[in-house]
Amino acid sequence: MKKRYAILIGVLAIMLVGTVSAATITAHNRRLEAMLGGRIDVSNSILISDEGNGFVTMHNNVSGIGTSPTDPVYFNATKILNLATTQLTAGDWVYDVRLTSTASTPPNSVFEVRFRGLGGFYQPKLYVATGPTVEPNVTIICLFEFGPTLNTPYAYTVTVEKISP
Repeated sequence: MKKRYAILIGVLAIMLVGTVSAATITAHNRRLEAMLGGRIDVSNSILISDEGNGFVTMHNNVSGIGTSPTDPVYFNATKILNLATTQLTAGDWVYDVRLTSTASTPPNSVFEVRFRGLGGFYQPKLYVATGPTVEPNVTIICLFEFGPTLNTPYAYTVTVEKISP
């Protein structure tokens, strides 16, 4: 019986030494408070979805495209990429959504795509449009810039609304 206790104490001593050795590993903590909440509203027959990238940083500068209702980005089936953007600056935070035309998307229409931050403090708008005929399943990617910092928690709403005719 004494032999068993001695072996048990020896095993515990080895485990204790191993635990003490493991305790010397240095851990670097990084605090992340990335609580985001979003809602997407569509009051017409355009599908909208999160592009899947969430909030990312921009790699290069891009001029605004589709920032005016008189100069929108059209659902164009012949283009490889239909892109509507606010002014984008390299290193700044960007959020992207995907708009997709359907068989019931009305022709000859202009739509306002608006990003609203919590409390309405940030409301950039982009404009997309359809021509005389609308082909379903054509996509426009909309990019909204937020600047060099993105504070969290953050809540937002994206809306698409037909504004003309």
